[in-house]
Amino acid sequence: MTVTASKYAKVLWELAMPEEALKTAGELLAGNPALYAVLNDPAVHKEQKHKAADRIFPPEAVNFIKFLCDEGDLSYFSEICEAYEQLKNEKNKTVTAKLLYVTPPGKAQEEGMKDFLRNYFQAKNVVLEQIRDKSLLGGFILSARNREWDWSLRGRIARMSKDLSRR
Repeated sequence: MTVTASKYAKVLWELAMPEEALKTAGELLAGNPALYAVLNDPAVHKEQKHKAADRIFPPEAVNFIKFLCDEGDLSYFSEICEAYEQLKNEKNKTVTAKLLYVTPPGKAQEEGMKDFLRNYFQAKNVVLEQIRDKSLLGGFILSARNREWDWSLRGRIARMSKDLSRR
């Protein structure tokens, strides 16, 4: 994540940008490549970009979109949204984690993983995204905030192979 995106996210947080307006603006940009191209094109006049923004984006997000266009920073938008989400999670003491698995965990296993993450990150809440990945061969990979715990069979085989190659 770039410093620029982080700075914009902090400003949005301080201005209490409604999360829904930011999400809607992001969906509009991602779903309309032609719109993004026009708003990001330095050859298109500022006034034209502003008129388009006024007509298309949620009122709460319009001035921010216009500012990004004026500064030539619209390309940071998705990264800004990620940084905003991360900042929101930090402020709310929430950890967003990803669980890759072959066999879905039972309720007790899932709660155990959430308890582990709450303790590890001293968080109040855990949001656990679960994704089936048969390439793991067995076990699971749990990741959150740039940390990864690989208990997959694929990972164990790779570590064992690496250890054997060192001998």
